[in-house]
Amino acid sequence: MKYGRILTGVLLAAFAVLAGFLLYDRRQTAMQHSTASRNVEKAGIRGGNPTASSLPDANDARSHTLAGFKPEDSTSAAQRAAYRFTFAGNRSFSASVLVSALRLTPRPDEEDALAEDINRDLKDFYLSNGFVQFKVVELDIELASPTQVFCEISEGPQFTFGSISALTSDEEISRAFEEAASVGSPANLALMKRLSRQLTDQYRHDGYFDFKTSAEFGMAAKTLDFTVEVDVGQRYMIGQVSLPPGIPELEPLQGLTGQPYSRSVIEFYLEKAGLAWEAVQWRKDSWDAVVDIEINPRIEESGR
Repeated sequence: MKYGRILTGVLLAAFAVLAGFLLYDRRQTAMQHSTASRNVEKAGIRGGNPTASSLPDANDARSHTLAGFKPEDSTSAAQRAAYRFTFAGNRSFSASVLVSALRLTPRPDEEDALAEDINRDLKDFYLSNGFVQFKVVELDIELASPTQVFCEISEGPQFTFGSISALTSDEEISRAFEEAASVGSPANLALMKRLSRQLTDQYRHDGYFDFKTSAEFGMAAKTLDFTVEVDVGQRYMIGQVSLPPGIPELEPLQGLTGQPYSRSVIEFYLEKAGLAWEAVQWRKDSWDAVVDIEINPRIEESGR
């Protein structure tokens, strides 16, 4: 009797341990799924595209259907707004992952435009993951319902950054490139290209009329050494501003004298006045670092 109670106690304890283990395992699985979901949501915050490390494991399917935009007022467009993709040569990513990287717009009757979108988005995705030699080998589109797309690609090897350096006297710019990615991470050239474009827009908006960047990189043993040379140039201010009479939308430009030259600011007021950039005559004075502006609507009219 005594041994029976002992045996019963041991069995109950074993069942308790087993139940605890199963509960822990379910919680761990749920946490893993939750983490994977958060990773997918965060993917693309740096660099604009999901990266290989932030995506959950994908299936091995080579075919995937993407439901496209379906306008309510057009039945035929709605039926043709889905695409069926078949990929070949994709060793690193499944079809579903590649389709998720596409930012397609509904172009059921524009084969060339659709091909341009697919080429652009796939290249941007692979460059974001370090496949710097990626290329589309063949792209065949059959407009149907759904639209059939066959895409053969060549991934090439995946490269990681061996070094990242910016040749510039501006410490803020140098730090921006060096902090954008780390040595040993996938060589995300798409990110570096976007960063260069953002810095160019930012500095030119602040008066650095001649700001420009040029990139060089060397490849060896699947590592890529990235170097960007940055020419900031001098900062220009707005000098004289000559405006046509009778256009009140342009009058705020008169108050920009002495402010950093920014084409985007000038274009903003031109658009409000219904004018294009062709209506602007400008003269850059490198000695005084000023840009004189004259706006003449007749110049735009004569160019039409």
